[in-house]
Amino acid sequence: MPPGPPAGEIATPRLEIVPATPDLVRAALSGPRALGEGLRASVPPTWPPDYLDPPSLQFTLDRLAEGPGQAGWWLHFVVLSGDGGGRTLIGSGGYKGPPSADGTVEVGYSIVTDHRRRGYATEAVGALLARAFALAAVERVIAETLPELTPSIGVLRKCGFSLIGEGSEPGVIRFALTRAEYTRWRSRRVSDDQTSMRRAKGARRR
Repeated sequence: MPPGPPAGEIATPRLEIVPATPDLVRAALSGPRALGEGLRASVPPTWPPDYLDPPSLQFTLDRLAEGPGQAGWWLHFVVLSGDGGGRTLIGSGGYKGPPSADGTVEVGYSIVTDHRRRGYATEAVGALLARAFALAAVERVIAETLPELTPSIGVLRKCGFSLIGEGSEPGVIRFALTRAEYTRWRSRRVSDDQTSMRRAKGARRR
């Protein structure tokens, strides 16, 4: 049985990242109203995000049906919480299957158009990385995108990824982040956060 991430949602300062269950995937296939009811969230007119079409949802449903070890290793719904207007579904993300034999996991992410350029994708990917690298079985995380998708590449670079070459399909490029690189990136981020907090406190004293 594949190693599974800790059960349940992933919480960040602004987001709830909800792992897809068979019921939630069926709701997504039924339409925005059913999905909103399942997530207890409003669904914007811009839903669904890029590439989350019925065939991809059916693929996820089929993978989840293979057994309990698949839970948490596929689609997640990205929900914005505490935005003054309740919970809002703003995107999707997650993994593309359990770790491979060499400990590699692939992540994916997409935010609906009216919620982009606010740091949500970076926040979601950072949380997915933390969840993945919490497992000893994961040694590397990869992600693929298109060379013309500058914002997507920016998200990956902000999260510590480096370009390693061509992806799994023509025209696609692949980024990767090893466990050692993730540890260094996380340490730098903690240090940067502490520096920002000290500066903010100093500014308030003036």
